[in-house]
Amino acid sequence: MESMDIYIKERLSHVTQAALEAYHEVIDKEAKKCYENIQDGIPVGSRKDLAHGGLKKSLKIEKVNEPGIYGYQIYFEGVNEEGIEYKTIAGWLNKGTSKIEPIRFVDKSVRKLKGLDKRIAKKFLMKIEQLGGD
Repeated sequence: MESMDIYIKERLSHVTQAALEAYHEVIDKEAKKCYENIQDGIPVGSRKDLAHGGLKKSLKIEKVNEPGIYGYQIYFEGVNEEGIEYKTIAGWLNKGTSKIEPIRFVDKSVRKLKGLDKRIAKKFLMKIEQLGGD
């Protein structure tokens, strides 16, 4: 009976490790890809803050540092020369205003995260197969 307990604990620790690895690998890859897609979609225009790449430079990505949470924050930081927050400018360009057509560069990037749970599950199953799952 003791050998059965050891076997079960050993297998469960491998499965748990495979689940965490799959989750982390997919989240890391998808967050980086989302950040790059937003970065690529940021328009460069005639406005001072766009022409000099201020909006592009203001885009940041940070790993979330909270117990029990694994993920990333992608956000716009800072203000332009006129004192307008870059996140506000990004919002205007993304959603549009009465004078600006929406570009939806953020929405398009975030929409690509749809189905993330299925991609994590697929990666997990691949890792289980690599373990020689019985």
